[in-house]
Amino acid sequence: MIVNRIMLFLFIICFQFSADAKDFKASEGVIDFSSWELNKTPLQTLNGDWEFYWKRHIDPADYILNDTNQREYRNCHQNWNSYKDSNGKNFPAKGFATYRIEVKNLPEGELNIVIRNTLCAAAVYIDYDLVAEIGKVGTKKELMEPSWEDRIIPIPEDKKDFIITVMISNFHHRKGGFNDPFYIGKQEDIYALQRQQMMLNGFETSTCLFAGCFFLTLFIFRRKDKTPLFFALFCLTVAIRPFVSGNYMIYSIFPDFNWNLLIHLEYLSLFLPSAFTLLFIRERFPKQSPKKLLKWFAIFMFVEAALSILLPSTIFSWLVLPHQLLTLISLIVILVVIIKALKARENGALFGGTAIICLLSGAILTIVQYLDLVDPMPFVYTGLQLGFILSMSLILGSKFASQFRKVEYLQTETETQRAQLAQQNIIVEEKNHEITSSISYARRIQTAILPSDTSLKDHKPESFILYKPKDIVAGDFYWVEQVNDLVYVAAADCTGHGVPGAMVSVVCNAALNRCIREFNIKDPGLLLDKAREIVVETFQKSGEDVKDGMDISLCVFNKKTGEFKFAGANNPIWIIHPKNDPEVSSVAVGKVIEKNDFILTEVKGDKQAVGLTFNPKPFVTKELQLTEGQKIYLISDGFPDQFGGPKGKKFMYKPFKNLLLDIHALSFAEQEQKLNDAFESWRGEIEQTDDVCIIGFEI
Repeated sequence: MIVNRIMLFLFIICFQFSADAKDFKASEGVIDFSSWELNKTPLQTLNGDWEFYWKRHIDPADYILNDTNQREYRNCHQNWNSYKDSNGKNFPAKGFATYRIEVKNLPEGELNIVIRNTLCAAAVYIDYDLVAEIGKVGTKKELMEPSWEDRIIPIPEDKKDFIITVMISNFHHRKGGFNDPFYIGKQEDIYALQRQQMMLNGFETSTCLFAGCFFLTLFIFRRKDKTPLFFALFCLTVAIRPFVSGNYMIYSIFPDFNWNLLIHLEYLSLFLPSAFTLLFIRERFPKQSPKKLLKWFAIFMFVEAALSILLPSTIFSWLVLPHQLLTLISLIVILVVIIKALKARENGALFGGTAIICLLSGAILTIVQYLDLVDPMPFVYTGLQLGFILSMSLILGSKFASQFRKVEYLQTETETQRAQLAQQNIIVEEKNHEITSSISYARRIQTAILPSDTSLKDHKPESFILYKPKDIVAGDFYWVEQVNDLVYVAAADCTGHGVPGAMVSVVCNAALNRCIREFNIKDPGLLLDKAREIVVETFQKSGEDVKDGMDISLCVFNKKTGEFKFAGANNPIWIIHPKNDPEVSSVAVGKVIEKNDFILTEVKGDKQAVGLTFNPKPFVTKELQLTEGQKIYLISDGFPDQFGGPKGKKFMYKPFKNLLLDIHALSFAEQEQKLNDAFESWRGEIEQTDDVCIIGFEI
């Protein structure tokens, strides 16, 4: 009864998600978007019946409108081996063909077309222009090269009517033709969907990898119980699936990834996790499981995995059909095992039932999406996948928790066990002391890299630097350098804090130093551009997709001429000056706050970090006309983001700006003390949230 209600609830949600979408479908090779309202449905598929020419690759320039000898209309949402010929027989999977569709009346706007992966190579034309070549098409196996990937192609704004021609070749897979229909939409919506999918894939993969490594470690330290091993192997083998199936996101990271290796990984990530799931259930619920049956099912899946390595893709890709049948039977058997375990009140059986419900719900969702009954729901699908993994983890967790409770009970029974526990605590303290000593030494190294806290006073006697690391070492750092008459002052906030943040800060600090010493860059915007290039190059040497970097406020002023320039990455600078200051208009480029005849003006930096960034743009240098007596403040986000006060909330930026307006008239030494006192008072007994770096000086 509970399972039925959950399934009913899932179907209701699915159909509600799809109720508002208006579908456009091609009819006889023409799709008309004259009634498409972009604001309501930003994405539309090119679904429906396209012109279809079997065993013909028709160049758009050679297309003859009246040549109807081999013209047919076929649904692009199906593989061509599901089509029937005039004799009622299915088309073969191997072959080549041309699809053609006429798009009419596109709405105004910057639209892109998403070319989905085809089976197995495609050349796509818009009118007479080749816009994408995925793999290499050919009329024979030796003339083509397979590849699977999605492409995003911009549509010129003046093209409201055009023809899409798609040549497809397949001699490597059991299915041919379209795998998914193409779709059209606004550029920002398409890229948002792509980022969303990458985020979900990355989250699912990282979750599986973490769980796999964790439970594998448990097995290494306690090999008597094999359930952690089988679950760890399940997680590690399924971790790669989000990137080697579906949208084949691995091509976003490795564009030249070998197609044959990809398809082997795709099928291995299907067969192996299923086998390890069966072994896990067999080991975890031995009294309720038909051990021999589950063992033979698992052996059959391992054989499938072995064949997918040894045989060519044209053969082993057919293994998915018996695998689907075996998986269905296995799910029924596992469901029976879970029901028996529930009746026997077996520890972890409830979580096993939840895992099966998540798995079945995900399968049903996949089916209804394939049948176009609902729109794709990646968050729901990913949630079900993670729910399955979490439930499987809880099966083990409940067992370990029960064992730990027994251990804790035994530890309280004898003085000997208490002494052993005390001895373990001593060992932990010793190890902690060793780790702390190592980190303290790392702090000495980081301190040696940073300029002294009096370095700014050599150039600006009226100044202060408030620097409060969260841990022994910090991700925030300040930077003061002089080259001839130019003085560089910066407050930087690197990704993370503690040891990881400190390691990033060393890389970023070195990048800034190289910019002025090795490349002799004077302009702050150009300096940040070069620093970003150095940081990205440094991290990419590892071969990993490291997105660490820094947010920074960077000022450069000329000691002789008084010329003042600023550039920022996500972080601003603040200027406090009298309300009647005649030069205020030259710096009023951001938010302002007035208080007691003084104004705090915010000059914003660019909304991008110094590091690996999606769609990076050059940093903008802002030249400011400042007058004597005006006060400059550079900060990281540590102070405004600190939790504290009577309700344990963040301090926030506006109260922090008001605090600066209240104390700016004091000497800079007093300002530093007031800021430190305010921070500690607000924080109270709450742990410091992040590193704090505040720089202040007077023009």
